[in-house]
Amino acid sequence: MSKLTTHRNSGRTIRSVRTCNLLTAGTICLIIAASGCAKLPHGMMPWQEESSDKKIQTGADAKPGPTQVRTGGDGFALGDVEKATLSPQQFVDRVAEHLRARHKFAAQRCVEQFPDAALAVLRDPTSVNTSPETLLVVAEAHDRQCTRGDTVAWAAVVRDRSAQPKHYTDYDDKRRRFMTHVQNGRVHEAMLLGLAAPQGSPGNVISIDVQYLTGIALVLDNRPREAVAAFQQALKLAGDSQPYESVNLLLLLSDAQRRAGDGVGAEQTWMAAAELCSDLAAGKATIADPILMERAAYLRPANAPWPRTAQQRLNDLAVRIGIVFPMPTMQLTSTSPNTTTDEAALWTVIGYWRLAREESQAALVALKRAESMTSSPLAAARLRLAESRALIRLGQAAAASGILINLASQSDPQIAHPAMALLGTLKLRQGGIQQGFNLLRRAVEQDASLVWPERTQAEADLGLAYLLAGDEPTGLRWLHGAQQSFEASGQREELMQSLENEAGYLDQAKKKDIADKIRNRLESLAAG
Repeated sequence: MSKLTTHRNSGRTIRSVRTCNLLTAGTICLIIAASGCAKLPHGMMPWQEESSDKKIQTGADAKPGPTQVRTGGDGFALGDVEKATLSPQQFVDRVAEHLRARHKFAAQRCVEQFPDAALAVLRDPTSVNTSPETLLVVAEAHDRQCTRGDTVAWAAVVRDRSAQPKHYTDYDDKRRRFMTHVQNGRVHEAMLLGLAAPQGSPGNVISIDVQYLTGIALVLDNRPREAVAAFQQALKLAGDSQPYESVNLLLLLSDAQRRAGDGVGAEQTWMAAAELCSDLAAGKATIADPILMERAAYLRPANAPWPRTAQQRLNDLAVRIGIVFPMPTMQLTSTSPNTTTDEAALWTVIGYWRLAREESQAALVALKRAESMTSSPLAAARLRLAESRALIRLGQAAAASGILINLASQSDPQIAHPAMALLGTLKLRQGGIQQGFNLLRRAVEQDASLVWPERTQAEADLGLAYLLAGDEPTGLRWLHGAQQSFEASGQREELMQSLENEAGYLDQAKKKDIADKIRNRLESLAAG
């Protein structure tokens, strides 16, 4: 059966429409901020009232350090924060799960959310246990997102591997031994293997990977000048058609140049990487890779400013999230051309991207870092709201509630109403039905003209609260209004979740014909 699932109020991308046997007689499951299922009080059907002491009132009487370079996987690991939630195997398992459920759209979105995991799998497909069909979906989605033009890239390699697997056996074996040698400090032995792309393999992505690994090995062997040449060769192969690869390579090249004593070249290369990284983040085919953005921040040469265009793009991304920083925080200081002001927008974007990937601990670190970099009360409050979502997902509801209660009591409605809405949804999840319902009503209905970034999600949650109250017409009206807004703004995952919620309710209300029509629409959306 399907469950009623509260919208996250968090800006995160929902992986898929989820189903489980949680909307059973007497129980509705509400989920908030990926923090797990919390059951509402037993003995209450969606259309029934609670006992008189908990009755929901729906009328007017309701009351309101220095970079440390070491091997890690394929390349450099630059600190504990710079980690992804999903291992390569977990990543392909998730994609395969979506495909088995015929949720092709969700599978593609998973690849888009984790371009780093996708690239790691495509570079070394023998390290994971998955089907050729899953690998092809990963390759095609990654190529669409991360390459430009009619480039022959990973999808062609996956097809060729499937057609003639023995052609790649020697390369896979050498690559595996190469990585083992490098990770154990035996770079000389690794270089003696003569790692090279299989003759006749499509495109140049494997050749890029070979130069990439060679450059890393040479850096670790304290041969930075030779590493510079390897990274430059990889960049030449990548050209303009593979910008995602190019950002990674530019950052590695900059670090190698610094180690080789070319400070000026290192700074210029890093500036090019920062420009390209921000361009990919803000472009039409967005590449939202928080690890790549963090790497760019950590490898920034001392006293080198972020390029002005990169700063503006990051500021624009923060505005889309709903956080506006005073312009001086995004400009170079007038007294020193080699110093910058804060990186508040940068760490805000990283924090929200981490939230979208369910990397809550890293998200919290990034958001707190951004909060420490701004003097704007509204921006700081919006960041604390995002921090509360991360805390909820980490199972720290009490700490989140403390933040939300403080924000909900503030006089600025742009701060108070979103906090009140999220607090209301959290109370519903915890079983505080009356309190949660009243908070959601106050947040959404008190000022119908007030707009904030998560308002539509709050409206969807309010619709669920009305359904819990037994007020079906009002509940469905709010749900349908939220669905129209999701569709108009292209929020496909949120639309699918709201439709699944409605279908689950209609099943319990014995309106199977209408529920089936909604599920037909869901199947069409999920198929991509």
